[in-house]
Amino acid sequence: MWKALGGHPIHAAGLQFSAFNEVNGSPYLKEIGARNAKMFPGTEGHYSSRRHWIVTIHDETLEVVGESAAFLTATHAASVVEAIAKHAAWQ
Repeated sequence: MWKALGGHPIHAAGLQFSAFNEVNGSPYLKEIGARNAKMFPGTEGHYSSRRHWIVTIHDETLEVVGESAAFLTATHAASVVEAIAKHAAWQ
């Protein structure tokens, strides 16, 4: 929901609606590194070289962590689930 995005921890840093936001210096990467290190000691820095994006689409929010991202194509969909299904069918 539009108003719920204001409650996101990154919102005050400039998180935009209907956008593909990249979070520089993301605390989330440190958090998931610390979580993984509980099961796999010594891997705390594994996510330090990754990138963090927050994709805000109407009333959906998708958080993505990875090494890179590429824009493949645009499609009209009513939800993230529908967009993923359309993309899977397209491949």
